[in-house]
Amino acid sequence: MTEKSWFIFKGDHHLGPYQVEEILRLFNSGKLDDSAMLWKEGSQEWLPFHAQKELLGALSPDTNFKSVEDLEAFETNESIDANSMPKADIENDAIFEDPLAVWNAATEKEKLVSNEEALPLVEEITTSEHGLWNEDSESVEEAIENDEGPPPLPPIPDSPQLDSLPHFEAPEEQENLEPTNPNINLLVNELGEGSEDWGVEDITPPKGTPLPKEMLEEMQESERERQGPYPEEGAEEFPEEIETEDLEEEEEEEEEEEPKFVNLVVKDPDDAFVKYPYLKYVVGLACAFGLIASLYFLSKGGEKEKRLFINLKPKWERRLKNVATGGSKWEFDMAVATNGGELWVASRHAGPLTLFLTLTSIRGKVITSEPIVVTSKTLLENHGGLFDKWSIVEGPRLEPGYYKYELTAYQTGQKAKVLRFLKETDLAKDWDWVKASKKKYQKRGSLLFYPGSDDDFFAKLKEYKINKKEKRLRPVRDLLEKYRTLDSLANTTKNLFKKMLLEAVIGKDIEKFERRYGLEVSPILQGIVLNNHKIQVSLVEADHDLSLRYGKVVTYGKQIGVVISELASSVRDKKKLRQKDRNKILNSLESQFNTLNELGKIRIKEIEEEIENFVF
Repeated sequence: MTEKSWFIFKGDHHLGPYQVEEILRLFNSGKLDDSAMLWKEGSQEWLPFHAQKELLGALSPDTNFKSVEDLEAFETNESIDANSMPKADIENDAIFEDPLAVWNAATEKEKLVSNEEALPLVEEITTSEHGLWNEDSESVEEAIENDEGPPPLPPIPDSPQLDSLPHFEAPEEQENLEPTNPNINLLVNELGEGSEDWGVEDITPPKGTPLPKEMLEEMQESERERQGPYPEEGAEEFPEEIETEDLEEEEEEEEEEEPKFVNLVVKDPDDAFVKYPYLKYVVGLACAFGLIASLYFLSKGGEKEKRLFINLKPKWERRLKNVATGGSKWEFDMAVATNGGELWVASRHAGPLTLFLTLTSIRGKVITSEPIVVTSKTLLENHGGLFDKWSIVEGPRLEPGYYKYELTAYQTGQKAKVLRFLKETDLAKDWDWVKASKKKYQKRGSLLFYPGSDDDFFAKLKEYKINKKEKRLRPVRDLLEKYRTLDSLANTTKNLFKKMLLEAVIGKDIEKFERRYGLEVSPILQGIVLNNHKIQVSLVEADHDLSLRYGKVVTYGKQIGVVISELASSVRDKKKLRQKDRNKILNSLESQFNTLNELGKIRIKEIEEEIENFVF
């Protein structure tokens, strides 16, 4: 069975698609004549039946073409006898819509159209031409382009059947017609408001345009259906007309009643501001000064007064109060609080001032051996301020003692802002009191950071130095004691060896010396050497210099043991001791021990001088 690719032109539309067999069946049944316009998918134009070579080739040779009159005659037929059709064709077409039925239905519609009152042709409106696409119109167009549907039909051919159809012209617009129903006007307004959103031209009729009677009746009927059998209370049932002229008159009256603003300010030629234009600048400057002064005094008056100069000894409190109430403006004095960690400052200047303080310790007058540098900041108000927070720059912490200080004061607050403003203006920068005002003030000196008298501090400092000296000299004194012990052991060992050598006859007699040496000298010597070696190792990282000094003590003790061991070995090798041998060994003994004794005395003398001349 062939594909359905044929279309038949019928009046102002087309029918199809049909198969070749269906077209031939319509032709053989008399439904089509040889002048019927046909089109096949892929063709360029519509052609009559007798010009379709494909269809003519499928007809039997004895087929007679029918005329146009026959076509008009077959249009009155309403059905086709299914019994005259081959059974196989009916079964094959069971799943498709009967083309004859479609043809008959189209014919019946044409008859109904011809019998009814002719209506004007309404041009088909497409949303794309009138901008009715919504936001998704592009996606819809893409979907349509991607749809694999049949190709578009060619343009409608020129046919005598189209010329025979009646044509009507739309009625011309009438001017100066007014609407007679408020509901119609409401509907038109709603459509007009939405037209901007949808891209549709405004369809609101001009003022005074009456609506057709049929449309008014239809809208009245729909309103009755909406209200039901019981219309809303107080609602008028479609007044005949709206008095638009009265509304226009009311709008014009409202526009006329709108107030008009008129500049009523008239400059007086005798006005001071007109005669002297610069006067307004002077007045403005004076107002600005008054505003700044008001803000300043209000801010000062609203502040809660703080308690000043507390936790001080009475005499120091009186001293600071005297400075705050008398003396020069930039005079400052400071005193340490009784807690020993805070420092009060007083000034004749009422403030507010931002104060920066730096304290540097004086060597030998602070209860510490390390240098100290600290800083602090405070705000001086009502002639007083308190340094209570310290930043450590150098050293362990802030210790009691004498310090060099550097105090720097900066003016802050509203008054300082006014002075800076005046110094930047050409008018006031040369004024004496403006020039005399200081941007900052610095003072240097020394103070005792200790909550007591000088005598108390120096007594405490002396005690601290004694304790610190003993602590610092403790390892030095230990070294001195070790050297003295080793020197004494060296002398004892020399005398003991000399005595045993004089009594010995043979070399083995030296064993008596070795026994006494092992009991009297060796334990003490070994203890000193081992103990100092441990101290030496423990101080390698903590105090390298002191570790080296203990290492020298260890070496000195080992040298004593080495000399005794060498002399004892030289005696043991002799089978018989002669006087000559004794003298030689004694000379060696004296020489080596004298060297050790001199070294020990030198070390002892150095340590004694160090202790005597120790300065903390």
